[in-house]
Amino acid sequence: FVFYLGDAVLIYFFMRLFKLAFLREGGAVASMRNYHGAYCN
Repeated sequence: FVFYLGDAVLIYFFMRLFKLAFLREGGAVASMRNYHGAYCN
């Protein structure tokens, strides 16, 4: 893919927002899934 610098910055910004929102809203679920995956492969 070829991105302009502005597009890359916007994508990075929105990915950061999405990641922060996911960590805040789904942190407990993600940690439970990681725990389950670690012991129940």
